[in-house]
Amino acid sequence: MFTRLQTGPFPYIDFSNHSDLTARFAADTGIDILDDDLLPIALTKEWVEEKENQEKPFPTFARLLSKYGTKKGESRYSWTVDFIVEDERFVVRLLDL
Repeated sequence: MFTRLQTGPFPYIDFSNHSDLTARFAADTGIDILDDDLLPIALTKEWVEEKENQEKPFPTFARLLSKYGTKKGESRYSWTVDFIVEDERFVVRLLDL
């Protein structure tokens, strides 16, 4: 369910430099679907290494947004999880203890 990006630290070499990030996002006015080669390596590294993901595009928020609220819209690599539903499931599990 989570990207595991919070498990860092990651080497700075994996991150885009400031001028590249500015060029890519400064003029952005909406949600765009970026090509996978424009995504940060720290985000896509684990996905790319999994055999079942070969030839599949990375499930970014922008790619999954149209599937929001469905099982196809969920990915442990993207923030499309319905946290209200997840909170309700958590409360139910706590009450079952």
